[in-house]
Amino acid sequence: MIPKRILDILTTTVSETPQLPATIIFNEGWMLRLMLDALAQVPALEHRLAFEPHATWYSEALLPSAFRPRNRADALSESYTHADAGIGHINVAKSGDAYLRLAADATQFIITEAKMFGGLSSGVKNAPFFDQAARNVACMAEVLRRADASPEQFTSIGLYILAPQVAIEAGVFAPFIERTHIEGTVAQRVRAYGGELDEWFSASFRPLIERIDLECISWEELLRVLGNDAPNAAELGSFYQNCVKYNQPRETAPSRNALAAQPI
Repeated sequence: MIPKRILDILTTTVSETPQLPATIIFNEGWMLRLMLDALAQVPALEHRLAFEPHATWYSEALLPSAFRPRNRADALSESYTHADAGIGHINVAKSGDAYLRLAADATQFIITEAKMFGGLSSGVKNAPFFDQAARNVACMAEVLRRADASPEQFTSIGLYILAPQVAIEAGVFAPFIERTHIEGTVAQRVRAYGGELDEWFSASFRPLIERIDLECISWEELLRVLGNDAPNAAELGSFYQNCVKYNQPRETAPSRNALAAQPI
């Protein structure tokens, strides 16, 4: 059982005598969880992030990689990728090898990355060029391979970056979310293996990159689409404004006034 005192302590973030930073609560991670919770409660929504029947979501899902260690001294390997959230017909074990798996006969598989004003993360230790978007798509291909699933069976499959509209318009995430960039980056990663992963690239990755939807979606757009249909729409909009207030860099991000002027 979660102690009530945790909530009491968290509440101090917006008091005159805070006991921890407001960003512990008002951040992209909690904004994403609240947004997915709201989207899941509006089944008739017409949007790319609309939940299909029997679909669910999971935050901080581990995605398996095709570039796992071949031996203890493997200088090319990487660990699992932490996705901000997975949506669709998915399963995540509570313990043990708890990476994301597809349910039988899955038709929806979406990975989301949530941002406020930061960009996508850079590469892994053994491949500095292998950025966050490319890693996510490569891992999605590995999820499909392990499930013996084809991208063609999905009515909804995509990687979406959720971020403030002004950050998207400023080009923070371009060209990383572009199809040609992702394909070229994964191809570079595969070439380092000297042919060992060529079959994976052609049989698992390439069909996905040809089919997957890749896009940035603004928090403002999602709030407008939800409108008053979500049970806590007004509360969600207020939470977003606090995320903006407490996360925006003072010098490098678009001005707070510009963001506040964006319609919701």
